[in-house]
Amino acid sequence: MNANDSNKGDKEESIKADLSKYNTSETNAANGGNDAAATNSSKPAMTIKVFFIKLMIILVLVAFLYLVQFLNSVLKDKLDATLSLYPRQWKRLWAIFTCPFIHDDYKHLNSIILLFTACAFFVLLRGNLRFLWVSIIVLILGNFGSWLFGVNRMNGVSEWMFGLLGYIYFSVITDLGYPIHCTIHGLKALALAVAITVVWLTFPIHRMIQFQRKNQPYGSQQNNGELRLASLSSILNISEDSRMKADHYTALVMMNELSELTIVSLVDNSQVGGLVIIIPSVDRNSDSEVVSKCREVEKYMLLRSFPCPVYFIEEDADVMGVYNALQSKSISMTPSNIYTISVKFPRNTKPIALPEIRSLEGILEGFKEGVPVASLPTILITATYDSFTAAPSLSTGDVDSTIAVLEIARLFSRLYENQKTVGVYNLQFLLSSGGHADFEGFRQWMIRSSPEALSRVQFVLCLDDLIVSQRLTLHLSKQPSDPELLRLLAAFTAVAQHMGIDFATTHEAVDIVREHRALPHERFALRRMVAGTLTSKVRYDAPYLTGSFFAPSDAAVLARNVRFVAEALAKFMFGLENAGEVFTGALGVEPTVIAHWEKVLRAAPRNVLLLKKDAAVVGALEAELKRVCTSVSVVDAEMDLKEEVKVFADNAGEVAVFVSKSPLFDVYTFLFVLGYLVVVYIVTAIAHEGWNAVRREIQYFLSVNLGIGKKEKEN
Repeated sequence: MNANDSNKGDKEESIKADLSKYNTSETNAANGGNDAAATNSSKPAMTIKVFFIKLMIILVLVAFLYLVQFLNSVLKDKLDATLSLYPRQWKRLWAIFTCPFIHDDYKHLNSIILLFTACAFFVLLRGNLRFLWVSIIVLILGNFGSWLFGVNRMNGVSEWMFGLLGYIYFSVITDLGYPIHCTIHGLKALALAVAITVVWLTFPIHRMIQFQRKNQPYGSQQNNGELRLASLSSILNISEDSRMKADHYTALVMMNELSELTIVSLVDNSQVGGLVIIIPSVDRNSDSEVVSKCREVEKYMLLRSFPCPVYFIEEDADVMGVYNALQSKSISMTPSNIYTISVKFPRNTKPIALPEIRSLEGILEGFKEGVPVASLPTILITATYDSFTAAPSLSTGDVDSTIAVLEIARLFSRLYENQKTVGVYNLQFLLSSGGHADFEGFRQWMIRSSPEALSRVQFVLCLDDLIVSQRLTLHLSKQPSDPELLRLLAAFTAVAQHMGIDFATTHEAVDIVREHRALPHERFALRRMVAGTLTSKVRYDAPYLTGSFFAPSDAAVLARNVRFVAEALAKFMFGLENAGEVFTGALGVEPTVIAHWEKVLRAAPRNVLLLKKDAAVVGALEAELKRVCTSVSVVDAEMDLKEEVKVFADNAGEVAVFVSKSPLFDVYTFLFVLGYLVVVYIVTAIAHEGWNAVRREIQYFLSVNLGIGKKEKEN
């Protein structure tokens, strides 16, 4: 025998000796420690009796899991709500020991029970105490990590199963003596698998408004959520026996997919966990079915309360990518990707004080020889600069009337700066908030104005929604009889004919019994002031605490209507019955100015219940009036509504959408990595030790752990 054969024989004897020692200790452990004095023998490593005892232990554990799920169903998910693990809540940290026994439903339990049973049984074969200690370590470390870094509420036995899989993986490495480089490669592969199972996207999100009217709640009553996204059809198709499970999901829906019936079914019947509503990117000036449906949905949403969190998100490519992915899957199936949102806003437990309303009043002083300025008649032109939508942070519409007032003031300031073209009327411009709160700003302004100043106002022209349609209507509170008013109406009619504008006048008495005002001139008419509202609206519903994301925007139509109003006023004030147009050329309407103010006003939300008097946008309006008017005054007043209104803080920000792989992806990845390591081990071991040595090691491993085959006797 040469030296190489001698070394090889010694090495084989050393391997057998080590495995023999290992077999002795493991057999003792498997038998509960009763065979501590047992020595090596040729009998199988495990008796049939011990094997069935361990099998019974596993079956009892499985039966217990199904018993807990049965009780959870009977108790209407009370166990789920009580024993599940909630990330980063200290009072629920104890749930790291209870959450593995709780599952969402039977489908959740059935999807993982076979793999868990196999892993648990394999580890139990290594010893009862070993299974117990491995399970305790996995539950403490694994679930604590989930509690510390988790995204949403967690339960289920999957964490336990993956911990047992990890133990099996490393026990295989230890028992078979894997080369170190194989282990390193395996860990690299597992790290890569973990890295690609969780990614996240961020989207700007806007929470639905929360307020109370007459102590009745409206809007979204919750502002936080960590829930899994699902499609509308997936949630609506949840079976009746798992109806309560819909509260684990947040519906990601297009706004035009909703209706009153759908919302009732989702929120009231299915009790969905939350709503994320995508606002379609469409032409808001069109009368398309999508726009009409979205407006009706928003109107209905503002008339009811939502016990779940409701968010709005504007359509873009990333959002639609998630939406389309959910459309192709159902929550009854295992999706390739799982999308979970995590929204964390400060809790709005107390209402905030309603803001003060700031009214901005600018005057262009007229001139008439021998008559004091204070004695000249005044034409008052008004508009409101506030807005209102279902999401306060998206209340950026309703800008046309405000822009019109600013541009009319700029046009007439060019005339009034020259003494030869000064009118015999004072032009007064009033911008105020409260348009969506019963025109409260106008009411407060009149209360704080002197009776003498109000008596000098010959006519109040209220501008409201000038670009909803091509038709313009001047609404009056009574049949005109004053000659000066008739002459003003004639000027409007003449200019409309000249410009080819569909224009009409109508008069209707103010209904003092009506709870809220439909048009702004009604607020002035109640103070016996001659007033009218110029609008393009077809319907005249009161805008009280209502509005739409789909407020139209048409710069060309707005510029035309501004010129129409300016020309009509000039014709009336200067007596230009047969003259041509005044505001042309250098004195004409500037589209760039209109575009500039539209950009400024849409840059920040102007929700009527949250807009502060010192907001930047209000300051910009005041600065512009000071630039073009002779004098500007400010009137601040508290919002004093007929009914008690309470509003809660606005919430807007970035929402994290976590994209993770399904549990089956992790299982497949594990099996792939395990197979890869087995192949590398066999190839490496055969190359270095030969096939006989590898065969003996595998035989010892199977005999010790599974009782398969017989151990060879020691020489």
